[in-house]
Amino acid sequence: MLLEIKNVHKTFEGPEILKGIDLNVEKGDVVAILGPSGSGKTTFLRCLNFLERADSGEIVFDGVRCDLHTARKQQIAEIRRKTAFVFQNYNLFLNKTVLQNVTLGLTDTARKVPKQAAEETALKALEHVGMADKAKSYPNQLSGGQQQRVAIARALAVQPEIIYFDEPTSALDPELIGEVLAVMRRLADEGMTMLVVTHEMEFARNVSNKVVFMDGGRVIESGPSKEFFESPKQERSREFIRSILNKE
Repeated sequence: MLLEIKNVHKTFEGPEILKGIDLNVEKGDVVAILGPSGSGKTTFLRCLNFLERADSGEIVFDGVRCDLHTARKQQIAEIRRKTAFVFQNYNLFLNKTVLQNVTLGLTDTARKVPKQAAEETALKALEHVGMADKAKSYPNQLSGGQQQRVAIARALAVQPEIIYFDEPTSALDPELIGEVLAVMRRLADEGMTMLVVTHEMEFARNVSNKVVFMDGGRVIESGPSKEFFESPKQERSREFIRSILNKE
């Protein structure tokens, strides 16, 4: 087991957003986290990477146990070295080139990779997502889809054991979504472990091997993607799928 997540709770000034989330992730899993807006999906993902501090809960990453509420800075740094996060809105530095954006995670105080080696690694990551020819460009010279591919290259460059994706296509125009999903599909084929908060049902149905359906801060149903879409066990899951199919 690569990652075990146990009993995650999170409250924001009143309402409880996460109400005891459990999840197991095997190496090579592509887990699609689905659910209506406000169900706690993004908060859950951010708690896993300590972008938000959970009120309680723990993870076991590669056999190493860590309390999500009381973890010390060193523990957090160790886990973050094994993970990467792709944000909804790219989070690129507009005053730095594409190459500089990708090398940042390698040359920082956590990894301290020498500049030349970092640039070589970054160029390989950019090539992997089809963006090597834009290495000297700045983010505002790129389309949204291109910026998100740079963000994925930045995640790949640190050679993570798992990548968290927070709605990676939701900020994109419809015609640009396909180029990002194609990169993610290729990563899945290559065995990259991914947790993906997404509204892209085609990706969840055909690329992910597991689905976690959340609503109201709880996991309503989880299991193999094929089973979830073809024979959901919970009525709330069936309602969600029907609403999605009606929109399609």
